Amino acid sequence: MPIGDLDLAILSFVADNPSSTVTDAAKELFHPDDVEKLRRRDTMLRHRYKNLCVRDLLQSEKSGNRTLYSINPEKAIFGAGLQNLEIGGHKWEIPDLASDYCIVLIMDGKVEVHSLDELDLRW
Repeated sequence: MPIGDLDLAILSFVADNPSSTVTDAAKELFHPDDVEKLRRRDTMLRHRYKNLCVRDLLQSEKSGNRTLYSINPEKAIFGAGLQNLEIGGHKWEIPDLASDYCIVLIMDGKVEVHSLDELDLRW
C-alpha cells in the first residue's frame, strides 16, 4: 500500500504530538461533531496506524489501557528543505523542495520524499 496524504498527515500529527493516541489524531485531523463520527474516524485511522507500524514508521507503546504512538526517527526524518540531508552517503538536493518542510521516509530499501507544505493546505 503506497503512502498517501492521510498517512503523511498521521506521521506529521504524531511528530508534533509524541505519545499521542489514535483518538487524539481523529479529533485533531477530522474535528468530528459527535461521538459516532469520532468512532468511525477512529476505527478507520486504526487501520492506517497499524500499517504504519508494520512499515516501521511508527512505534507503539502500551500505557495502561491506551496505546501511545511515536515516530521511528530512523525511518522518518523531518526537515526544512533537503539541501543538507545525507542518507546512505547520498546528499539530497531537490530544487523543487529546497524551501519546503519535508518528510523523508526510509522503507523497504527505498527512500520517499514528501512535501508537508502542500499537506498543510489540506489538513
